[in-house]
Amino acid sequence: MVYNINCQGNQHYIKERKREINIKRFTAFITLLFVTATWFIPLAKAAEVEPVAHFTSEAHLEGGLLAVDIYLAEMSGEVYASVLDLGYDNELLEYDHYEVGEIELELHILEHNAEDGMLRIRQTSSNALSGTGLFLTYYFKFDEAVANKTVEFNLTVYEVVINQNVVATATAEGCTFTFSTSVRFTSEAYIENDMLVVDLNIEELSWDIAACKIQLSYDNLIIAFDRYEHGEAFSGESSYMVSQEWGDIQITHEMTDDSAPISEAGRFLRFYFNYYEAVVIGSTVKFRFDVLYATNSIGAEIDAKAEGTSYTFEANYGEKTVFTSKAYFEDDYIAVQINLDQLMLTEGYSISECVVTLTYDEALTYHHFKEMGAFIGNDNIEHGEDNSLSITQNRETGTAYNLTGRFLKVYFSYNKEEIFGKTLEFGLSAYELADDIKLYADAYGCELIVPSLGDVNFDAQVNTGDAVSLLRHIAGNEILDNLQLMFADVNKDGKVNTGDATRILIMTVQG
Repeated sequence: MVYNINCQGNQHYIKERKREINIKRFTAFITLLFVTATWFIPLAKAAEVEPVAHFTSEAHLEGGLLAVDIYLAEMSGEVYASVLDLGYDNELLEYDHYEVGEIELELHILEHNAEDGMLRIRQTSSNALSGTGLFLTYYFKFDEAVANKTVEFNLTVYEVVINQNVVATATAEGCTFTFSTSVRFTSEAYIENDMLVVDLNIEELSWDIAACKIQLSYDNLIIAFDRYEHGEAFSGESSYMVSQEWGDIQITHEMTDDSAPISEAGRFLRFYFNYYEAVVIGSTVKFRFDVLYATNSIGAEIDAKAEGTSYTFEANYGEKTVFTSKAYFEDDYIAVQINLDQLMLTEGYSISECVVTLTYDEALTYHHFKEMGAFIGNDNIEHGEDNSLSITQNRETGTAYNLTGRFLKVYFSYNKEEIFGKTLEFGLSAYELADDIKLYADAYGCELIVPSLGDVNFDAQVNTGDAVSLLRHIAGNEILDNLQLMFADVNKDGKVNTGDATRILIMTVQG
């Protein structure tokens, strides 16, 4: 018997069977991987060890070098050995040396790769490190190329060994430093041991100071310079020059061979001034500081700013001369009456003159002034370019000046078209001269609110009441004075009649 076998069909069956077997094997492999991951990934996470230490870093200027402090900030286990890498910018910085901090390191080895800008410190100890604090400090040299640039330090913990030679993990934070060529001085004034003291402080310092010149300006008419001292932030030598005529003090600071440049904030200089209490009562003394030049340890100029200060000598009522004033219309003028309300207690001082300065609105023109009852002596007037005038009372020797009351009256002419509805302000200042020292007075200016055109009854509004008052005046039932008639002439024809009353009513309707 002969059998016919289809070989081609059998081969196709074998291929399909192999493909099914391969798919099953691949599916089993993937399932095994999934099961393995499902079981072992949580176990791996559970086996992770929390970091046993945390290192931080901070950069600052110190003695003409850039110092980078490495701190062991946190520690949760016993650390016996560690390897720390510090990367730095080797194009701007040059490594100089390092110093061990407050944490005692039994053995430490430094590896320096200047070409790559890398410092590696290896530390080992037979006893575990105790506590946290300053671990070590790196010092770097630099030159003028770093001006206004920021350098970055990358800190990495390469290895940490805890008890029983177990390698653990640790974390670290790098830092940056900006070589900003700027410094800011601030100042404050206060009384100490019956002297006026002014402190000049270094508030912000982004680089060091090797040399500088600072000028202090003050009011030399009421205070006198006594001396100055260096503060705790000062390093080096200084010299000074005083101009008593102008009230200027120039302090020149220079770094010496035995001193380091100034690199810390704090009190820089302290100035002492004498004063006479009777002279300064109620006065405010202003102090201005100017930095004439400043350079750092590499000779680069520093952008230095200084803020001035002031001090007010408080006065109790009854200790100062007080002037007040008031303004009003009088005849064809605007008059400002200045009153001497209170005299200063000046026992022991000979007051030779009193100067009163009055400022006024540009719409006014000075006409004349006259002395009043409290003004005794000779007078003199000076006009300023800024709409001001100063009237001086020259006092005669041996004459008692103990009167208060009306002192002066100053008269101004005006163009009524320029002042209608305007508020005219008058500023007042005054001082007395005692033994060539200015005794400043409290002086209070005033203002005059000029009614608007048409406001006949001066109630600060134009309405039918003004028209009624004008009509009653025309009918002879009410008398308006010359000032009221000036505001009643709304059509500006130089006459007051029913036409003006009609115009006021129209203005009322129009709002």
